Amino acid sequence: MNRLSKKLFARRKFQAQLFPTLAYIIFMALLLWLGYWQLDRAAQKSELFAAFASGDTEAMRLDDALEKAQSRYQRVEVSGRFVEEKQYLVDNIVFQGQVGLHVLTPFRTDTGDLLLVNRGWISLAAKHGPLTDLENLLNYSTIRQSITGRLDKMLRPGLLLKTEIPDSVYPKTVQFPTFEQLSTDLKEPIIHWQLLLDAEPANSNVSAYVREWSPHEIGPERHLGYALQWFALAFTLTIIFLVLSFRPITQTESS
Repeated sequence: MNRLSKKLFARRKFQAQLFPTLAYIIFMALLLWLGYWQLDRAAQKSELFAAFASGDTEAMRLDDALEKAQSRYQRVEVSGRFVEEKQYLVDNIVFQGQVGLHVLTPFRTDTGDLLLVNRGWISLAAKHGPLTDLENLLNYSTIRQSITGRLDKMLRPGLLLKTEIPDSVYPKTVQFPTFEQLSTDLKEPIIHWQLLLDAEPANSNVSAYVREWSPHEIGPERHLGYALQWFALAFTLTIIFLVLSFRPITQTESS
């Protein structure tokens, strides 16, 4: 390889021109920045997935979890009551290739705060089935109780469209609502976390809800793949720049 490179560049000299050099520097800086940015994103996602794994521990008090630097996916226990007759059906949630909904129910904690509880996923067929079946499925107790689950952000789509909460009766069908929109609709402040309710015991009769929670983010390996692509483009750009910059030596220059 060394002998071949010497043979190739024996009758050539490095003679880079101004504008191609400036273009090379600019594009090289951009490609390297994109590569390192993707590496940073991969590190962040690794921490996020680790947080999800570490959150599968004994539940802590909600107030203590909210004071942590990393609250997302922390498993918590909170006592209070579900708010009567107020629910949201978050539409277009896909689970194992099927379209369905997440059921969000406001929960009044013992300290008076309002927390949105994600009770799980139901199929679209359940929504469009007999009305009595849907009412029975959405029914819940408003007595004081303790519940456990993981804290999470509100699910956001890849393409963010402007949506509003309809001015209709509950339960309201919504499209990827924000905490601000829900707070406005409920006419009071809410905690800016949703609680992903723990799965029911195996012998429970609440089988229509699916609570197989997992991080809804692309994994760190995808970002590592993107980083490799940007670095490969940077390497290719360097090869092209060098090939174009080494020009043949003319007879006048060699004499």
